[in-house]
Amino acid sequence: SSNNNSSNSSSNNHKPRLILASQSPRRREILAMMGLTEGRELLVEPSPLDKSKLQAELQTASNVSNNNNNDDHRLSPIKYNLRLAQAKTEALAEAHSRNTTATTTGTRTDNSNGNYVVLTNRQL
Repeated sequence: SSNNNSSNSSSNNHKPRLILASQSPRRREILAMMGLTEGRELLVEPSPLDKSKLQAELQTASNVSNNNNNDDHRLSPIKYNLRLAQAKTEALAEAHSRNTTATTTGTRTDNSNGNYVVLTNRQL
């Protein structure tokens, strides 16, 4: 029984505290400056999100909401990137069965079962 507790405790210590759903060297560098290094504290893992599908959905939504505007730039780059970041974190969090904390430039939200929290850069 005590052996099980120590092995569980040991395995819990090796789980990453933060998953970065980006392979950006700059984002890794920023997190390292905050004391989060790849390995025990940080896991760098690309999101399983199909970006092309999301882009098509956002373009369709943008066309519907701006049907009187003939400008080719209907989708704000800021809104697109915020939505993409949120979708990437949600897709990656759903791919994990354990509790996950993920970062995005979107707003802080908690999912209904509490398995993950999406945090803004300001909250880090």
